[in-house]
Amino acid sequence: MQDILERCRLFDGIVSEARAGMLGCLGAEQKDYAKGSFLLREGEAADRMGVLVKGTADILQQDYWGNRSILARIQPGELYGEAFACAQLGSLPLSAIALEDCAVLELKGERILRPCAAPCSRHGRLLANMLTILAEKNIALTRKMEHLSRRSTREKLLS
Repeated sequence: MQDILERCRLFDGIVSEARAGMLGCLGAEQKDYAKGSFLLREGEAADRMGVLVKGTADILQQDYWGNRSILARIQPGELYGEAFACAQLGSLPLSAIALEDCAVLELKGERILRPCAAPCSRHGRLLANMLTILAEKNIALTRKMEHLSRRSTREKLLS
C-alpha cells in the first residue's frame, strides 16, 4: 500500500514516516470490496473519501429509469468522493462501483478540513494538495462544459 500512497497526489511532498502518522489522524481505514459492490452509494452520507489502493472502479450516476452514466474511471492511487466530502453535502448524488475486487483506504473528510488538536505543517501541505486536486478537477469539468454547451453537434465536434 505504501507504493500506492507514494503515487497519490494527496500525499505529495509528505514523507512516508509522516504519512503513516497522519493516517491515524485522518481516520484512515482500509476496506476491501468485491467486484460489483458499491464503494459509495447514491444517497449515503457524503462524509468520506477514498484512495483506491487496488483494482478499478467507476463513478456513475443513475437516472430515474435506471440508466447509468459513467462519469469517471478510477485507478490505483486516485482519489474519489473528495469534492463531496469537502463540501459536506448531506448525501451523495452519485455512486462508485467496483469493476473488480478493490482495496480502498477511506479517509474522513472532516478530519482533512479541520486539523487535530496538534496541527502540523504536514497537514497544511495536505490541505494545499487537496485544493490543487479539486481545482484541477474543476478546470477539467469547465473545459467539458465548454464543449457540451455548443449549440450544434457540428460545433461540439469542432470544439
